[in-house]
Amino acid sequence: MTANIPKAFISYSSADKETAEHLAKDLISQGVDAWFDKWEIMPGNSLRRKIEQGISEASHFIVLLTENSLKSEWVQTELDAAMVRKIENECRLLPVLYGIPFEDVPLTLRGLLCVNLYDYREGLDQLVDACYGRSRKPPLGQSEQKIIMKTLPLSSNAQLIARLLNSNSEVGMSYDPILSLDEITKALSLTEDLAEEAIDELKDEGFVGVILTINAPLRVFPHNRLFWETDSVCKRWTPSDDARILSSILVNGDQDGANLSEMDKKLNWGPRRINPAATYLVEHDMVQASKAIGTHPYAYAWLRATSKTRRFLRNL
Repeated sequence: MTANIPKAFISYSSADKETAEHLAKDLISQGVDAWFDKWEIMPGNSLRRKIEQGISEASHFIVLLTENSLKSEWVQTELDAAMVRKIENECRLLPVLYGIPFEDVPLTLRGLLCVNLYDYREGLDQLVDACYGRSRKPPLGQSEQKIIMKTLPLSSNAQLIARLLNSNSEVGMSYDPILSLDEITKALSLTEDLAEEAIDELKDEGFVGVILTINAPLRVFPHNRLFWETDSVCKRWTPSDDARILSSILVNGDQDGANLSEMDKKLNWGPRRINPAATYLVEHDMVQASKAIGTHPYAYAWLRATSKTRRFLRNL
């Protein structure tokens, strides 16, 4: 037997033979070498010796707990042997409930996590994972920082600053936020020289602007492009996809244009999400927009569809 293939001894009451055999066959089909007495003990074999051998060679001991097995002295004898091997760290004991509540589980087993076959497929999967030592925890995703590094054609320090600006923005528009060089260096543990180099890179790429005033520290603010490029990583939406949704609303609406705040009420996105989609459309010349006093926190008052909006949708 290959060393990395688990071998599971199945202990059960003879009254549950059909259920135990079904379980053994399913474990075999899932790559677990199940020890089932019907398959292992031949005519003329010593029953006691074959069972002792099966238990001693098992990496896992599966005890099928039912109303019948709880009354079985034979199952209890096998379980005692398995408990000794478990104590000596020679095998893993896996209690399996079938048709009984946890309250009926013997006290010696209550400290172990039991597999319940009430949902047979789920229980079988748990058993197989336990035999192979596989965690059921989903794999850890990449950190936002690492994902940004794969997505944006920027140096790591420039990406960190882009992420900082994105996470500190309340409405997702240019000039939100405005951070001083000192705030950036402290937040990211960068030297001023490294931060300034990264800011210059972001500025050259059109992601940020800078404010220079006499006797005042350098300050940095995002351009709208920063949100188009980083929201898909830092948030749970993608502005270019959202822009298509806004375009569809404008083209299919029964009015000449739409109020951005009213569109937001229907979509329930909030200014932080809808603004990057709106600025994406406007700055790519796909819609017409109008501004008015008092539109904050929205980037525009109204958006209107044009022939370019319709072409944008047709090209999807």
